[in-house]
Amino acid sequence: MKLPPREAWRGAVPVLDAENPPARLSRDAPVQKSNFMAYNIHAVWQQEVWAAVERSRKYINQYIGGLLTAENVDDAEAVIIASGSAAAQSREAVRICAEKGIKIGLIKVRSIRPFPTKELRQLCAKAKLIVVPEFNYVGWLAKEVATAIYGYSSAKIIGGPRVYGGQSMPVELIVDEVESGLTGKKSTNVAMSSIMGGAVNQDDVAHFMRSI
Repeated sequence: MKLPPREAWRGAVPVLDAENPPARLSRDAPVQKSNFMAYNIHAVWQQEVWAAVERSRKYINQYIGGLLTAENVDDAEAVIIASGSAAAQSREAVRICAEKGIKIGLIKVRSIRPFPTKELRQLCAKAKLIVVPEFNYVGWLAKEVATAIYGYSSAKIIGGPRVYGGQSMPVELIVDEVESGLTGKKSTNVAMSSIMGGAVNQDDVAHFMRSI
C-alpha cells in the first residue's frame, strides 16, 4: 500500500517552524510564561522566580519552623532523607533499624524551593550512608541531595527504593537498603546507576569551578 504524498497545506493545523513566533518551542527552558517569549526575557523571568524563592526562605523558617526536620542525626552512621508521604514509611524504617542496633537518623525535607542545601551539608557531614526513598520514577530528591552535599560529605547515597504508579512502599525495602548499604551487600531493589556519593577532593572541585 502506497500512501499519497503529504500536503501540509491541507492540514487543519498550519506548518510552523518551531523556532519563530507565533510558535516558538522552548527546547532548553523547562519553565516559561509564554510560548511567545524571547530567550533573554525568559532568562530575566527565571531570575525573578529564583529571587522570589529566596525571599520566601525567612517566611518558611518563621511559619513552619524550617526547611526540614531532623531526628537523631548527630551520631548516626546512616541517614534516611525523605519528603512527603515517603517520610511516614521512613520513620517506621528508622524504628526497625534502631531495634536492630543500627545508629540511624531521619531528615524530612519540607521545602523543595528553596532547597535546604546549607542545612543538609551540616547534617550529613559525618554520615556514612544516605538512603533516599521516593514515590516517583526519576528519583529527583536523591539527585537534589547529591548535588547539595557534593564535596561536603563522603556518604554513599542510595537513590531508592522508588515506587510509582500508585504502588505502596513496603518499609522492608527501605530497611534492606540501609542494611545492604552499610554492609556492602549488593542491592536487589536499586540500580547501580542510582548509587551516588563518595569522597571528593575539595582542591579538585575548586580547580573545576575556576575552569568553567
